Amino acid sequence: NAWSLGAAQTFTRDSNLLRLGDGQDAPAGYARADTVSSTALLGTLDQKLGRQRLYGSLTLRDNRLERNSVYNNQSQALSLGLDWETVERFSGNVTFERARNLAAFASADNGFVADRNTETTQRGGLVVRRGLPDQLQFELGLDHQSVDYSAPLYARYELRQSSVSVGARLRTSAALLLSAGV
Repeated sequence: NAWSLGAAQTFTRDSNLLRLGDGQDAPAGYARADTVSSTALLGTLDQKLGRQRLYGSLTLRDNRLERNSVYNNQSQALSLGLDWETVERFSGNVTFERARNLAAFASADNGFVADRNTETTQRGGLVVRRGLPDQLQFELGLDHQSVDYSAPLYARYELRQSSVSVGARLRTSAALLLSAGV
C-alpha cells in the first residue's frame, strides 16, 4: 500500500526522570521517578508518481506523566520528501523534517528546570544532480536546520545552521557508489 495508519500505546518507567545527581532529592512537588503513558497516532506515505516518489511520515503523541503532571505534553514528528527525476538528466530530492518534544529536564549548566521546556527542531534540504543516471553525476546540495526551546533559560542552546555542498557521484555497479564532495 502507498500509505498506512496506525496507533500505539506505550508505558515507560523512568527512575530519574528529572536527571538529578546522585543523592540529590527532587524539589518539593516533584517526583524523581515517574511512569509515562504515551498514546500515538502514526501515518506513513510512500507513493510513486511516474518518475517521482513522494514519501513521508507523521506521528502525533500525547504524553501523560503519573506523578509530574506539569510535564504532560503533546509531541509530534513530521517527515516529508520528494525524489524527482527529469528526462534531461536532472534529478534530486527535497526533504523537510519537523519535530517537537519535551526537552531534557536538566543540564550541567542550568540544573533542574521546573517549567515544561519543549524542543522544536526543523530541517530542510535540497539536492540537485546533473549527469547520466546510474553513472557519473554532479550534485549541489543546500541544507538548513534549526533548534528552538520554549524555556528562556535554554535560549543560548538554540541553533540556526545552513550549509552548501558540491560533489560528484560515480556508480560503478549496483553494489558500489563512489562519491566525493565539499
